[in-house]
Amino acid sequence: FLLPYLLPLALYRIMNGLVPQEEGASRLIKGVYHPWAVALSIQYIYGAFPILEDALKLFPELYSTWLRLWGSKVGRRVFFAPGFNLIDRGHIEIGDDVMFGLGVIVSPHMARCRGQRKMVYLKKVRVGDGAFVGGRSYLGPGSEISARHSLPGFSNMTVNMKDQCLVPEPRSLPVLPLEAPTADERRDWIRDLRPVKLAGA
Repeated sequence: FLLPYLLPLALYRIMNGLVPQEEGASRLIKGVYHPWAVALSIQYIYGAFPILEDALKLFPELYSTWLRLWGSKVGRRVFFAPGFNLIDRGHIEIGDDVMFGLGVIVSPHMARCRGQRKMVYLKKVRVGDGAFVGGRSYLGPGSEISARHSLPGFSNMTVNMKDQCLVPEPRSLPVLPLEAPTADERRDWIRDLRPVKLAGA
């Protein structure tokens, strides 16, 4: 039963050791080896079967150790609420006493197409000691939350944002179902997004 954990991890460490992933922008070219694309493919099993990592999150320190094995830096006493999803497991730094709310998504990469050109931007996400990340929030590549800062729920930290985010106006918040928001709900929120500074201790 350990095979779904050990095999992808071993492949990732071998491939990343041979051709390390580099932060920054790069092109995805058909037929050309790209270390990030290979790493993402190796981790695909955890997106297809989230129960594999959900089982580890029952014991927060066990899940923290799991992320460290992938190359991330994770402090002590970090709490991950159900639904926490880290896309690139080797590209996050988390301090001590950090709390992640329900359904937080952390994606240290962003991909986009411009005509026939496919690009990806990869940069580590950093969360300082004692920070709080509200539920249903999104942290994009290069996001930074300083120590003891609080990120409101439903926030959107896009590329390279530090201690600021985009949140919906209170009047625009829908009554949320327990399942993930639909594409239409996300578009409704984005229409009313406004930048705010995060609250510090």
